[in-house]
Amino acid sequence: MKSIGEIVDSLTSDKLEEGTKEKVENRI
Repeated sequence: MKSIGEIVDSLTSDKLEEGTKEKVENRI
């Protein structure tokens, strides 16, 4: 099983990646 920290890191990294994609799309 993953530790809570690992799960949180994976969730936050996913959200960050989605946020950066949205920002890039807005710039275009």
